[in-house]
Amino acid sequence: MSMIDIKYDFFENFKTIENHFKKIPLYSGTEWGTKFQEGNKVYWPGSRSQHLAETNPFLWNLIAKELKEKYSHVMMGWQPNFMDAYTHLRLSGDDEKDSPHQDLESRFTLMVYLSDTNLESGTCFYHKIDDEHVASEPTNTVNFIKNTSVLFSGDLYHKSKHNYGTDVENGRLTLNCFIS
Repeated sequence: MSMIDIKYDFFENFKTIENHFKKIPLYSGTEWGTKFQEGNKVYWPGSRSQHLAETNPFLWNLIAKELKEKYSHVMMGWQPNFMDAYTHLRLSGDDEKDSPHQDLESRFTLMVYLSDTNLESGTCFYHKIDDEHVASEPTNTVNFIKNTSVLFSGDLYHKSKHNYGTDVENGRLTLNCFIS
């Protein structure tokens, strides 16, 4: 069963950690594939950090704690070692590189909006029309509100809406977690 669950104020003391997210090193898909996937090509737009469990275990554990607390009704029996977490930056040129996609490797995807609120941006969700087609218009859109989280089924088609900015200071920075 597909679901979308939104929580505001995901991190309790976000103001104390928000600048930390901007300091995490980011890599283009090509760089990321070379460094972390043994040369495999990666096809997502924007740039992404290394897995936070490897580079920042404290932050990764904080994310796991907040996830279990905020989504306890969904995460019953969940073990946090089955979560990959990354920061992800998309900029103004990344819109045309994106299309509705699924996160089939994960049972759930958690996205937390880390940048300043931008109601022109967010995440759009789409329904599948038949075996080969996805609707061209979204069935649901979640607005980009700072420190808001969106937990959704990995089988839902989704894409970012309106990427913006030129760097980490003014771009669309998110925390992306893939939960199996």
